[in-house]
Amino acid sequence: MSQHRSTPKKATITHIRDYPKKLTLFQIEASNYWWVRYYKDGKVIKRSTKTDSKRDAIEFAKQFFAELHTIPTAKSIHTLANPTFKQVAEALIDTMAADVSRKDITKQTADGYIGRLKKHLIPFFETTKIKDFKYNDAELFLKQVSKASPPYAPATITALMRTLSKLLNYAYKHELIPAVPRLPTTQVPTENRGRFNIRQYVALHRRASALYRQGAVFQYRVANDETGKWVKVGTTNEGKAVKRIEITYELAQLVLFMTNSYIRPTDIKNIQHKHVEVRRNSHDMCYLILNLPKSKRKDTPFHTQPTAHTVYQRLIEHNKKQGWGVSNDDYLFFPNASSRQQALKTLQNQFKALLQDLDMQTDVNGKPFALYSLRHTAITFTLQYRKITKGELADNARTSVEMIDNFYSQGLGITHAVDDLHSPRNPRRNQK
Repeated sequence: MSQHRSTPKKATITHIRDYPKKLTLFQIEASNYWWVRYYKDGKVIKRSTKTDSKRDAIEFAKQFFAELHTIPTAKSIHTLANPTFKQVAEALIDTMAADVSRKDITKQTADGYIGRLKKHLIPFFETTKIKDFKYNDAELFLKQVSKASPPYAPATITALMRTLSKLLNYAYKHELIPAVPRLPTTQVPTENRGRFNIRQYVALHRRASALYRQGAVFQYRVANDETGKWVKVGTTNEGKAVKRIEITYELAQLVLFMTNSYIRPTDIKNIQHKHVEVRRNSHDMCYLILNLPKSKRKDTPFHTQPTAHTVYQRLIEHNKKQGWGVSNDDYLFFPNASSRQQALKTLQNQFKALLQDLDMQTDVNGKPFALYSLRHTAITFTLQYRKITKGELADNARTSVEMIDNFYSQGLGITHAVDDLHSPRNPRRNQK
């Protein structure tokens, strides 16, 4: 039986002295060049040496081995003639710690880039030579992530392509490639976010408080058609229980805090006591100034409503009772969590369970509710109930007037203005 033209010629198979036997040189019928092959992490990595000289091929194989086992830094990446995608990615990751320390980017932003590189981009492009990277490579990657099951959110796919662009720009700036290849474009659908009205907001807080007092526990149960739902333990046996969450004191406080501070869900996991400054307004009421890490390219402080100060004091006392720290470097929500992502995930799951317990899935316009809806609600309540310009509100909420016009103020009926949803003039004040 004749061999395939790409099959190694048995007589040419050569092992490199003092190197693992997994590193092999060989020739094939289809080429006059020597080829090098190496087994790493369960994969066969093969490359042409671009030479018919065995001596030069051996030197190529040694460099090939060194490249596969070296984690380049931003300084050492220039010593490689044509580094792989993985090596450039690892060099980029190496620079991010310095970027964070200089406050050029937040740790949260760096962690996002690093996570996408390690989980998605490096495994797909691992051995691709950076100089050989083409539009078609990016297109193949985009097709793969677009077919993922369960499907990725459009925003996730856009973030992956943005990370790929960042790496290619890094390679260009360091003269590893002559130009940045064009990349396929992606679009994130834009739509208004779900927002709560006053009645729903009050119901969220009251129900969260009641569930905490009951010691309520929810299960995420998945049916045969793979649809899932959070249900209170003991109310049904339908489907398979795959996750479990207990409603904690923090949930009710979160509803109040986010709706009276304008912050985003990602800010919740990052907020530390050192970010919080207590001030007193002209009505002798305390409020907070939150000097949080930069988000959406903005670093202006959040000026909260007085209710956020009340919640802040409650959480300090609660954390003390739990034996958790309340010093400058301690976090406000779940300072004992194994990671900040875990802290946020816990609150997100509790909030989803709360929404399903109330059968509160969408707003009057059919827009789905999520934890982000509390920020949306904070902005729309301010537009409705306080005397403030859109420019002032945009600055305070780290957004733009354009975003307020396009996503927050549409369909609002502006009513009487009050200083705070919980002011003495508001009958719904002093919720606990």
